[in-house]
Amino acid sequence: MTKAEAREQLDRFLGGKVLTFSFEHYPSGEWVATCNEIPSIVTGGMGDDITSIDQMLREAIVCAAGVPAEHTDALRFVSYAQERGSFFDRAMRRTRENVRSEEAQYVLA
Repeated sequence: MTKAEAREQLDRFLGGKVLTFSFEHYPSGEWVATCNEIPSIVTGGMGDDITSIDQMLREAIVCAAGVPAEHTDALRFVSYAQERGSFFDRAMRRTRENVRSEEAQYVLA
């Protein structure tokens, strides 16, 4: 697949949407990220290496779109926030001992 074909397929898949991921970080060093718009896009791992986490998120998105992993550069990271959501959502997260939650956003570059 050419770069242009990959971008075209990702564009169709995203439909102009921003994909946001909610993260949960656990005391063991594990993390899980779930896409809020397409909950079947899930990835996870160990540690806090932001470069590795970013790459795994990009690979999860392109894989879901049916695009080879070498085209992850077709995505652009938009933003990162901690503790987003309603008061109820934040309160529920805090009830789980030592679980930290964040959110990241990706769009077509």
